[in-house]
Amino acid sequence: MAATTRALWFLVAALTLVAAVALPWFIVVRVWERGEEPYWERPVTEPRVDDVVDAERAPLPTASLAPNSAVPPAPPSGSATGIASPRGNLALGATTVSGGAIADVGATVAAMAAGFRRCYQRGLERDPEMSGTLRLSVEVGANGEVVATTPAGGEGLSPTVIACTGGVVASRVFAKPKGGPATLVIPLSFFVAK
Repeated sequence: MAATTRALWFLVAALTLVAAVALPWFIVVRVWERGEEPYWERPVTEPRVDDVVDAERAPLPTASLAPNSAVPPAPPSGSATGIASPRGNLALGATTVSGGAIADVGATVAAMAAGFRRCYQRGLERDPEMSGTLRLSVEVGANGEVVATTPAGGEGLSPTVIACTGGVVASRVFAKPKGGPATLVIPLSFFVAK
């Protein structure tokens, strides 16, 4: 009886150790496959696209300086210094469906627009001049799950933005297609708002 109990405790300890090592590795691999930034590299508070401050219209901070006090130098330009990057915009083209019919395709694709904008906004923080078009070919399985996402085009967009948009689509579930699996083509056009 004591040997059986020890063997059981050993088995539980071994499984716990395997789960403690394998689960974080699985999560890291899934994040990498989707093209997302790992959680430890993301900013603590991520501003929404609508919260980005327009640097030209933002009120200047006021501070009273004592006489003969030195004025601190202006920081260099760039998003890392607190100066807002340009505001990105997205134009969603008409989604085409081949194969099975999906009832909620328009609503589901429209719900992805905020995620697509976030991907582009992150890209603009690194390259303020970035713009371009992209077509995402999405294979939807018989149960509505996204089986594969293939980008086409993307000239002018960074690989990070392209991979991020694929991750946005891969995280969604569509209604079950009537008539079998379906293929969607989602045209996206990213540009800097003037």
